[in-house]
Amino acid sequence: MSEEEVKEYKGFLAKAEKGDMESQYLVGVCFSSGQGVQKDESRSIEWYTKSAAQGFKEAQYAIGLRHAMGIGTVKDGFQAANWFHKAAEQGHALSGFNLGLCYTKGFGVTRDSTQATRWLRKAVADGLPLENLINSAEHDIAEVQLELGICYLTGAGAAKDPKKGVFWIERAAQQGRSEAENELGLCHQTGNGVTVDSVKAAYWYGKAAEKGHPNAQYNMGLLFKTGEGVEQNLAAAAFWWRKAANQDHPQAQYNLGLCYARGVGMAYDAKEAFYWFKRAAELGLPEAQNGVAFLYATGQGVPKNVIEAYAYYNLSGLEQEVTQTNLAKLKSEMTAEQINSGINRFTELRKEIEAKKAAKKDGK
Repeated sequence: MSEEEVKEYKGFLAKAEKGDMESQYLVGVCFSSGQGVQKDESRSIEWYTKSAAQGFKEAQYAIGLRHAMGIGTVKDGFQAANWFHKAAEQGHALSGFNLGLCYTKGFGVTRDSTQATRWLRKAVADGLPLENLINSAEHDIAEVQLELGICYLTGAGAAKDPKKGVFWIERAAQQGRSEAENELGLCHQTGNGVTVDSVKAAYWYGKAAEKGHPNAQYNMGLLFKTGEGVEQNLAAAAFWWRKAANQDHPQAQYNLGLCYARGVGMAYDAKEAFYWFKRAAELGLPEAQNGVAFLYATGQGVPKNVIEAYAYYNLSGLEQEVTQTNLAKLKSEMTAEQINSGINRFTELRKEIEAKKAAKKDGK
């Protein structure tokens, strides 16, 4: 080793001993590489750990990698996933990628394709080099194949190439990955990377829907409504929308509410219409909020309540002529006190919905 390397190491060490987290990481690098000091992986981990404990993401990644590979320490999937997670939360792309792989394999965590996709997608957003995805996709890791396909479809993280996108998504779909099946159905329906083929769209949507994928169930409902790729069947449309609605798919809930409100595919039932509109409204869907308002205003399926109607009409924020006409008519029938109560209720509802959205985002 050169004198310059030794001098550099000593400079890092002096700062590291004073608690500088980046210098602690660099001391770890020196011990790991033998640059300026005798190579010692155990000492490297000691300094990486000090830096990582202070939140330095490069050190967290380095510790995770060593636990994953058993370098300088025992191989430990739990510790690897834990440190990858800490760094990934700070936007470290390679950590997010490795954490995604942990979830695909059940290494240190419970195998979870949804979590794998979540972290792989975040890694791409954080700037993961495309080569990492390609190498893993070629080893038939379905979650990675799906993410690589989406990169090519959208041009996010790769040069846009829909045909390549479909190729990789189909590879994942052939392994039974429901999200890939739904995505492939969408490609066939819209002609993204392939020729439009409604029958193939229905085939792939159907495979994903049978596995319980809510978006695919919703999409199957749309196909049955229009007769696109399948024989038109409104009862079947309602059947699939109900499946998706029970998984809190707001548009499916709204569509199911419309079926009840109009007696389409099932018997008319205003109470059920209100129930499904309200569930979708609570998830923030403007059309459903408008539907709830109309039912409150007319007393269909629920006792008439002009204050709730006024609040929900305003909550929807829809500028459609029919909505504005209904709101104006309602307002003309209300007292000043009722309007004031409606404004207050609108404020309460908005806060409630925002709180629910935040809780859902946090996974509570």
